[in-house]
Amino acid sequence: MNLHTCLLCLGSNIEPSSRLSAARSALLFHFPEIRFSNEMVTEAIGSGFLSPFHNQVASFSTSLPAEEVRVILKNIEQSQGRLPEDKVHIHFFV
Repeated sequence: MNLHTCLLCLGSNIEPSSRLSAARSALLFHFPEIRFSNEMVTEAIGSGFLSPFHNQVASFSTSLPAEEVRVILKNIEQSQGRLPEDKVHIHFFV
């Protein structure tokens, strides 16, 4: 049995406190040993964003195959209202 370490970046600027809380609960259900960083509020970068983002990092280990983890994570995203068309490509300038 291989154990894989997974790092997640969580974030929302729409009802961020309640959505991150619900996401954390769902992640804890699937991955009881998950650990979360403190939540951080950051200003939105790019046009089209009207409010700051609440961001958080999570880490867990699992023996589940990557595809199964991906399905769990996508289901959690969808349960919080995330649609595939919501994703945009953001370009960062240094």
